[in-house]
Amino acid sequence: MWATVLTGLFSFVGGFVLAGMTRRGEGALPSVGRRLPLKRTHLPTKRALGTAIVCILVGTSVLAYEDVLIGSVPIFASNPDAARMKLFPVVGQSSLDTFSVKLIHPFVEFVKYGVFLAAIVLFQASRRSKKLIFACTAMILGGTLIYTSQGARTFAVQIAVVLFVLFHYLCRRIRLRSVLVSVLAVFLFAGFFGSYRIRKSHTAPLFERALQVSHFPEGEFWEAVAFGYSTATISFQVFYELGQDFHLYQKPPHGFLLYAFHQLVPRTNIQQYAAGFFTGQAITPTFLGEFYGDFGYLGVLFGPLIMGFGYGWAYFRMWRTRGIYPVYVLALLMEMLIYFPYVNLFSQYLTWIFDLVFMYFLIRWLEKPVTNASEARWRSAGISESQRSSGKTGFTPSRPATAQGGDVSQ
Repeated sequence: MWATVLTGLFSFVGGFVLAGMTRRGEGALPSVGRRLPLKRTHLPTKRALGTAIVCILVGTSVLAYEDVLIGSVPIFASNPDAARMKLFPVVGQSSLDTFSVKLIHPFVEFVKYGVFLAAIVLFQASRRSKKLIFACTAMILGGTLIYTSQGARTFAVQIAVVLFVLFHYLCRRIRLRSVLVSVLAVFLFAGFFGSYRIRKSHTAPLFERALQVSHFPEGEFWEAVAFGYSTATISFQVFYELGQDFHLYQKPPHGFLLYAFHQLVPRTNIQQYAAGFFTGQAITPTFLGEFYGDFGYLGVLFGPLIMGFGYGWAYFRMWRTRGIYPVYVLALLMEMLIYFPYVNLFSQYLTWIFDLVFMYFLIRWLEKPVTNASEARWRSAGISESQRSSGKTGFTPSRPATAQGGDVSQ
């Protein structure tokens, strides 16, 4: 099992390196972590925040309608998992899992897009007033609370990862020490929320039995640590069981990859299939499970290679275009990379496609081209056109405006 997992890891890294080799002759990359020299695009503050508010309102309206169909707000329900799965069950059927609901559900994601637009305005190189900081922070926190009311850690992690990447490349470099602290915080948050959820819903009897026989000290903190550890490792256990017993079960005729399109192309849900291997739990056997189930070891070898090449292509393209949208694409791919041990988001969910499309049109509609280096320095300093006309700026455009993390005049 570990040989297969390591094969997937090295294949992914190899694909990333291969993508870097294809850009030879295009010049050297800036040091990783610098603030991007966004000399081509800039989101206008008022227009972007207005759009963010509209996005949050649209998404909240659709989410409220779905909560009415469910009969409760999932995060406040006695069983958050059961409430959330009334709309989109992982295993099983639901009377609410209809085409009309699936048609409007992508608009719930606009809450997330509003949060991202507010974050871009807050992080991009500009002069930030207290009023602007308060408005952006309120929209980010409010939108996050609304979006996570769907009752799963996944929704909080989706927003957190994108905000992390946007801050790193648009505002200030995040050092390795801060990354480790953030990972520990996310680990504990996932553990506390997960242990609280299963105490209320009783949906993880396996975990409850493990706590009973473990040697962990009593207390909520250690329960959170145990749950975080099990969350990080159980998918590998299911993948191991899949490899051990796969030959004993009848292979589905349609395969597993690209399950998100199962209503157009016949596909099989690997979570439902794997439930027969390991304690009846609907847990995805890592993102390698689908490649292994469809193509065996060759799938594990070449599938991550293609994914790594795509990730590398997006990363190196980000530095070449120096725009805001490529940074968002990188953030989205980073989110998928974090989820690789648990589920192949490329294959099982359409959300990432909606994210790419909708955010592309939103940013393309909002961004304003910067025609020259002098204009870029004016904008990075947050000085409006009227201020420049009056001459009361206290800023000389011939001197590069620098900020921590890099020179925006490059």
